[in-house]
Amino acid sequence: MNFFRISIFIVLLEFFGIANAQDRYIAKIAVVDIESILENSLAIAGIKKSINTLSQDIQNDISEQEKELKANEKNLLELEKTLTQEKFDLLVAKFNKDVNKAKKNIQFKKIALEQAHSESIEVVNQKIISIISELAKEYNLNIVLPSSQVLYINNDLNVTLEVISKLNDNLKEVPVNYQKFLKNNS
Repeated sequence: MNFFRISIFIVLLEFFGIANAQDRYIAKIAVVDIESILENSLAIAGIKKSINTLSQDIQNDISEQEKELKANEKNLLELEKTLTQEKFDLLVAKFNKDVNKAKKNIQFKKIALEQAHSESIEVVNQKIISIISELAKEYNLNIVLPSSQVLYINNDLNVTLEVISKLNDNLKEVPVNYQKFLKNNS
């Protein structure tokens, strides 16, 4: 519904000018393809690579902890025959506590990774907005719309390639501050 309203508004602006005010209030519009910008961003590619590496490290850690816990469980089951019920119950309680601690640790790592990812993406988003604002001022644009919200526009009004170029020139990489969030969540 909003898409339809925006489209009608744009059509009205183009054909009638804003309130027929002798062309002095004609809107200058451009579009930008946000998806294309994100797909072609060097910074986003670097973030994805860092996130994938960190995810793999977390997965390796999970695998190691699982192996260790399975070995402990096996030993515990073997000890069941030789220990009193009371001692065995204490060992089971300790084992369960270790399992819960491992689960909690993994959960903290995943949360920290997600927070670091969000922070890095936000840096890129802010830079994109800044670049679009600069281009709007440079070309005296009143409105810059995402191309996904526009049915038709002349290709001359698409500033996507300029945004990509400026973004890649100004923001080649963004650090993923995983350790910062890991410390905050601990």
